[in-house]
Amino acid sequence: MKTIVAKLDDDTFRQLEELARDQSRSEVVRTAIREFIAKQRIERRRREVEEYMRTSGESKMMREIAEDNMDHAAELLARAESET
Repeated sequence: MKTIVAKLDDDTFRQLEELARDQSRSEVVRTAIREFIAKQRIERRRREVEEYMRTSGESKMMREIAEDNMDHAAELLARAESET
């Protein structure tokens, strides 16, 4: 495992302390970073799909399939967030 150093303002540190009651601050931060990375990947993929659909001239049906897949991905992310 690698170590990082991060400076937090007092309010953010206080909130971190509150969240980390049953686990270490490091675990809370690791979880937050994993969730951030997952959200960023989904958002990047959503933008890629939107750009592809905008420029490719695909049919409405293909757009709906892509949107359904993004909705499904968002549901999976929300479910994963609620489990942590």
